Amino acid sequence: MIMQRNTLVSTTLVATILGLALWAGQPSARGDGVTGKTQSSTGCSCHGSTANAGVVVTLSGPQTVAPGSTNSYTLTVTGGPAGTTGGFDLRATTGMLVAGTGCKMVTGELVHVDNTHRSWTFQWTAPMMAGTCDMYAVGMTSNGSGSSGDGWNFSGGALNAAFTIQVNDLVDAAPLAPTLELGPALPNPTAGATSLQYTLPAATSVDLDVVNVTGRRVATLVSAAMPAGTYSARWNGKTSGGETAPVGLYFVRLRAAGMERTSRVILSH
Repeated sequence: MIMQRNTLVSTTLVATILGLALWAGQPSARGDGVTGKTQSSTGCSCHGSTANAGVVVTLSGPQTVAPGSTNSYTLTVTGGPAGTTGGFDLRATTGMLVAGTGCKMVTGELVHVDNTHRSWTFQWTAPMMAGTCDMYAVGMTSNGSGSSGDGWNFSGGALNAAFTIQVNDLVDAAPLAPTLELGPALPNPTAGATSLQYTLPAATSVDLDVVNVTGRRVATLVSAAMPAGTYSARWNGKTSGGETAPVGLYFVRLRAAGMERTSRVILSH
């Protein structure tokens, strides 16, 4: 009786261990990313033995940048099985990758956080020296039910097809945002009329006044809503009442787009 019980326990234990081993060996789609695939000839082999020409992996973003600049890029995977699930692995030969929504950095490469997207945005900071950077990527589209029936391919459609970025020190790091500008009064000093140029960065209400040293308004040159652009204004040396302003120091004050600029003008007779 004891021998039969021991035999039964041993048989059950062996069956349980064997069952666990068989279960552990079953393939399953990973929800997080795997590195080391970007330039591997086997690519995403657990999702298919060869690349699928029907799957298109596209990298988009600036390919000529300034040293030290940070730029935004998008990787998109299309084709293959219908649905919205997918994944990718990307590496850059130089510079610094910065993960965006739905992706993360793992051992220097960028991979998906989960398998619920087919498009990811990220940033890349260029090195301080001029040169080139190659980005390599592999992406896959999944049917959402295990790894069977999925499709994958390399960016550019071939192994070792690089997305090349030129780091060029002749490129501005970033275009300067337009701002409110007020030029000098010309002529200055003036015995009568003087003119100024001003630039509006956007459509806005504009107040251009001449004020004295105490800040009191002497004359209004412009008070209107205006589109973006560069304009000229003229002060004839008179007050709003039409009288000749006294000799002395004045300021032309420009208020627009929530900003203020001033320019000095000396009136002499």
